[in-house]
Amino acid sequence: MRRLLKVSLCLAGVNSIAVNPYKGQIYFPDGTSKGLYTIQTAQMDGQKRSVLSNNRDNPLLEKPISLTYDYKSDRVYWLNYNDNREIQYYEFVSKQVKTVSFGEMKPNVITLYDSFIYFASEKQDAIMRGDKTLGVDFTFVRNDTENVYAIRIYDPDEQQGTNPCSSNKGDCEHLCLPTSASKKVCKCALGFQTDLKNPSRCKSLDTVLLYADSSGIRGVSPDAESQDELLIPIPLVSFATDIDVDESKLTSLVGQLFLDK
Repeated sequence: MRRLLKVSLCLAGVNSIAVNPYKGQIYFPDGTSKGLYTIQTAQMDGQKRSVLSNNRDNPLLEKPISLTYDYKSDRVYWLNYNDNREIQYYEFVSKQVKTVSFGEMKPNVITLYDSFIYFASEKQDAIMRGDKTLGVDFTFVRNDTENVYAIRIYDPDEQQGTNPCSSNKGDCEHLCLPTSASKKVCKCALGFQTDLKNPSRCKSLDTVLLYADSSGIRGVSPDAESQDELLIPIPLVSFATDIDVDESKLTSLVGQLFLDK
């Protein structure tokens, strides 16, 4: 059974996400205009959000894309999709941002494996690789690969390790999200809400507070202590002035949309 969960971060310009499930962290870019770009991190439940790099401390940061977490070096890499196409990384050990250059190769997208950066070159219409720390020198991996929009390497050795959700979903009924190497939180699929008496359990949809705003129609719990969203927002609705619901069809609708068996 697949379950759908929404984690809200209120972001702008997010075009890629990197994940470190061992530490329970996600990494993402934010910002859509010069001077406001950032690289940020948060727990996998969206809490404890913080900035790793911003334009004040890193003037080269512009239109960051293709975020990749490197397990071996504990770094987050990204590509600044501007005229110069600088590749940069944030190093968690030193807490510094550094730049890796491959001259005029104009990378489109990047990924990491072992000691190398792999990137698609707009100038050469090729996939290349080079040292992930020193840059400069590169070798061709594959020619005739124009218009590459995504690149990733999957290695079984990187799919190992444990976190608090590794065994029996961390005793969560629906979804377990690691928030550090030793902590986790339980979340419920949309259409359900957390049982306040037992946070690892989920209660089926019962009472829903519906409201309409300028961006769509939403459904949340009327309980002031709950922050759970109970419905996926219905988009493409502008300033609805009144709403109603057919209670006899609400449960079946949630079952069809959000609990795809």
